[in-house]
Amino acid sequence: MYYGGAQKRPDAEYARPVINPDGKVIGHVGEGNRKDMRNAVEAAHAASPGYGVVQM
Repeated sequence: MYYGGAQKRPDAEYARPVINPDGKVIGHVGEGNRKDMRNAVEAAHAASPGYGVVQM
């Protein structure tokens, strides 16, 4: 998982396989749980004030 500007280890203990179109497993992705979602939302909320002042 990636949030708050850094790679994070999921709190959940489960992983899901990533399968390519040929049916071959090419990796695994950690499944997030309620705590992971809360942490990601809190990180996004903390970062949001800065988005309004970015000049393009």
